Amino acid sequence: MKEVLTSVGPIDVLVLNAAATHPSDVATIDLKDGVMEDVFNTNVLGPWNIVKTYLSLPAPPSGTRTVLNVSSGALHLYMPRNGGYGASKAAFTQMMSFLADEYSPEKDGIRLLSFHPGAFLTSMARSVGFNENSFGGNWEDIRLPGHFAVWLASREADFLHGRFVWSYWDVEELIAQEQKFEQDPNFLRIGLLL
Repeated sequence: MKEVLTSVGPIDVLVLNAAATHPSDVATIDLKDGVMEDVFNTNVLGPWNIVKTYLSLPAPPSGTRTVLNVSSGALHLYMPRNGGYGASKAAFTQMMSFLADEYSPEKDGIRLLSFHPGAFLTSMARSVGFNENSFGGNWEDIRLPGHFAVWLASREADFLHGRFVWSYWDVEELIAQEQKFEQDPNFLRIGLLL
């Protein structure tokens, strides 16, 4: 992995966007051996190995390293027969949050953020039963996560370090809540609310 990352030159922003799911036309308990392991290897261990390697490299000339984890709102949703996808996305998003507590954008020049890109009718969405009429036909604009990721990679979004946000949330409203993020270290983190 180190050879791959160093071969492209300095990396200021690393975007993790791999995803795997499992068939939803069979009960989870009846999945073939190795299927769930493949989902977790792709959605948790693969990205973890990339992040671990990336953070071990020297900082780029900008002095800032940003990791954007393209997660999924599925980590919040009840999705019968597709629990492995949501659980694996929750696991890695939580790992990013914990790792963020070990680094600071100000002191270390390292920023770790996770976000839900939106709902798009992809081949993977179709494979688990979604179609043109799902969500009332209200699929998001495919350009949305790209625009949001550019903003997340900016210094203006430093206050979201370690958090999980959704790409269709209003940026101005997020900025207006910056003080809430400073006051509540658990605000917009994955976890149990008591």
